[in-house]
Amino acid sequence: MHTLLLRLTFPLTVLVIVLVALMQLVPRLLPPTQIIPIVTFKSPVILLVDANRHIAAARRPNPSVIFDAVVSPDQRRIAFSMSDGHQIDIYAGDLYANDYQRVTHTALGSDNPAWSPDSRQIAFVGYEPNNQRGIYTAAADDTTSQQTILKAGNYGSPAWSPDGQQLTFTASHYQGLPDIFVVDSACRLRCDREMIQLTNELVVDTVPLWSPDGSHIAFLSDRSGDYEIYTLDMDCLQPDQAQCRFQTPRRLRLNRPIVPSMMLWSLNGSEIYFRAWDAIANQPGLYAIKSDCPSLVGGCQARMVYNLADTTQINRGLTGAP
Repeated sequence: MHTLLLRLTFPLTVLVIVLVALMQLVPRLLPPTQIIPIVTFKSPVILLVDANRHIAAARRPNPSVIFDAVVSPDQRRIAFSMSDGHQIDIYAGDLYANDYQRVTHTALGSDNPAWSPDSRQIAFVGYEPNNQRGIYTAAADDTTSQQTILKAGNYGSPAWSPDGQQLTFTASHYQGLPDIFVVDSACRLRCDREMIQLTNELVVDTVPLWSPDGSHIAFLSDRSGDYEIYTLDMDCLQPDQAQCRFQTPRRLRLNRPIVPSMMLWSLNGSEIYFRAWDAIANQPGLYAIKSDCPSLVGGCQARMVYNLADTTQINRGLTGAP
């Protein structure tokens, strides 16, 4: 009888153990919700807005000034540039905690952090003498020394390709007007000779961002008068394709009078999120458009993801992560 009970209970015990293990594993397998960081005008609050239209949390890192913030691709960490009263440097920490550590150690300061696809490195802009700016990389946990990609120039807005092999960025050569460039992320010597120039107009082309599948780069430009979102086809980087230099970008013309500023791809690349001021509603908001909207019947219809003027919801988010 005792042997029979053992035979019956042993499979049940194993089943329970397996179920418990699966319950612990499933949350890790599920795709994370996308968190979009917004630095409020009433700094130093960083609002963490999720893509489902509610505030996930709000961070108050320090009674100081915060300039920009980015969430890591694994949605677990956040990096931001912050002033300590003397200079601006980049800090990183857990997404929903208020502990953070300094990542950059430049003599004159740094900003424009950008996470690598594996969430282990941060590319950034380092300030240099004579009002020049370079592009550098550093370990997100501050365990290795900084690496120089480009220096002694007027560089800005670095962003990684999805495979981590390249960086897109801006560089200003003529009348201080930035164009979009690409360079190998492993480049360490005379990288200014290895740069591929993608745009070449007497306009402002800025904040380039690679799509999750690597097929496009989105950026902001004032080539139509107001700032709008444009995309470049990056399949041209393949060895058997024509060169990428001096492309004519595709315009994502919005169907309402809103001017984008901050911009971010959705995790699956189907949408582009952006912060903007709505001239009709006279309020700030976080919006989204379909990344292929120029080919859609209705065009580029912007939908509001979150009303940044809704202080009631913002205050509710101060309690922390869901």
